[in-house]
Amino acid sequence: PISHRGGNATLPCTFFREYAPDSAHKLRITWTKLTSDYLRELDVYVSMGHHKRSYGSYQGRVYLQEANENDASLVLTEITLEDYGRYKCEVIEGLEDDTAVVALDLQGVVFPFFLRIGRYNLNFHEAQQACHDQDSVIASFDQLYDAWRSGMDWCNAG
Repeated sequence: PISHRGGNATLPCTFFREYAPDSAHKLRITWTKLTSDYLRELDVYVSMGHHKRSYGSYQGRVYLQEANENDASLVLTEITLEDYGRYKCEVIEGLEDDTAVVALDLQGVVFPFFLRIGRYNLNFHEAQQACHDQDSVIASFDQLYDAWRSGMDWCNAG
């Protein structure tokens, strides 16, 4: 899905059950966000029966769509710049499990940032802060690649 800062998005996830739902097979739905290096997963939302919990900055902003009994889609509201990325949906029922990865893209503008003191004067953390001060974030590789494919073909390392 594609959204924008402040918007909403539904991350799709459906599953198939071999058996009719019953209390013997508790269904657990877990949503995590994959870090850009894919080395860690950040907890977003967990649902097991009547127990539901969201984590961190997602608290109060996520819930399951539950359009039908096979729907584990996650609704994400009030989207922030940090929400951009890949999410993993995992559905576990007894000994069976199923996993899907969904990408959330944000519409926005990739723009070069010019520092008054000149180029090559910021370390990574200072660059992050400079972007934050401009109400933006450092572009990811995927964002830069998409911008390049759309015609942005210059480099302004800072």
